[in-house]
Amino acid sequence: MKSLPLEDQEDIRRYLKTLRLRHAKTPIIYACILRGFRRFVIEHSLRGSVSVEIIRAWLKARILRWSLHILFHRARLVDRFMDWMVACGRASSNPLQELRSQYGQRTTTPIVRALLSADSAVALERLRPLQAFGSVLGPRMKSHVELMRSLGHRYDVYAGYFLRFDRFLQGRADLIGEPLPTLIAAWRQAGCGLEHELEAQRCGRILSKAWRRTDPTVVLPPSDAHLERRVREAHRRPHIYSEEDIRRLLEIARAFLSPLAPLPRLASIPCCCLPIARGCGSARSSV
Repeated sequence: MKSLPLEDQEDIRRYLKTLRLRHAKTPIIYACILRGFRRFVIEHSLRGSVSVEIIRAWLKARILRWSLHILFHRARLVDRFMDWMVACGRASSNPLQELRSQYGQRTTTPIVRALLSADSAVALERLRPLQAFGSVLGPRMKSHVELMRSLGHRYDVYAGYFLRFDRFLQGRADLIGEPLPTLIAAWRQAGCGLEHELEAQRCGRILSKAWRRTDPTVVLPPSDAHLERRVREAHRRPHIYSEEDIRRLLEIARAFLSPLAPLPRLASIPCCCLPIARGCGSARSSV
């Protein structure tokens, strides 16, 4: 196996020093991964520069040796290393960072998954975020949001409903031309859970009310009070711990002693000396 040029070895050493890794073996493993990546780039590139094609070839070669989750982790390491190289002026660009910016991704994993696919161009294009309010009904929903905000309403919750409904419509070209009740029914069936059903119902009623002002033929869908009650009942209610509850928790903690865990030291304190326990108990008694 060919050794790396001294400048590459020095770059890797300096980068790992900035990470301040705690475990003694971690720098060794990271250095091995980065050296292997740099060797691959030098062997498959004329000038030793990194490109999207080189990264894709490296991922294709490493997936034969590493499991997918390990490849994701090590690709993130390579991505951060190349970011550091660009910041230090040792590299002109980081192709992974450029792909994240181009396709609106905050993390490396979706980009890596797309590059590993058979048709990476199509897979990358699928990652591109949809345009806000880009559906057939998008302009009407956007104008309603702007109207309500101009009247002094924040309207963030309902704007979120409209954006999620808009994304659904952008992926369903077969629904173009259908009336609003049909679109809301299709969106309601596409999701799962009571929360989604209630969101679809509220979105349909709000849009119907807004458009009915200019078009009296718009039908206002009925409100399902039973659905709203089921959603409220499904919400988790808060529990206030009493002194007895905390005493039982600390007694259980004493049974799992460990020199690395701080909880046993807290468990050795009498419950009467814990202000949190007394506060919780008084809060419960006042309910």
